[in-house]
Amino acid sequence: KHNGFEYAPGIGQGWTTLSKDQLIGHYPNNEPEFSPIDAIGVFPSSSERVIKGKKLIVLAKLAN
Repeated sequence: KHNGFEYAPGIGQGWTTLSKDQLIGHYPNNEPEFSPIDAIGVFPSSSERVIKGKKLIVLAKLAN
């Protein structure tokens, strides 16, 4: 069942480099989801697999 999560433009295509506080996407109630850290993220291939309160992505923290 599709939950209505929508990735931000350029997000959700496998491996993606993220900056802290970068917009990842929005839930159906228009609540935004942001990256908590500078990282490389691996996203589900389909936003239909995103479930609020569950793991959205796998992050690999970028070394400073």
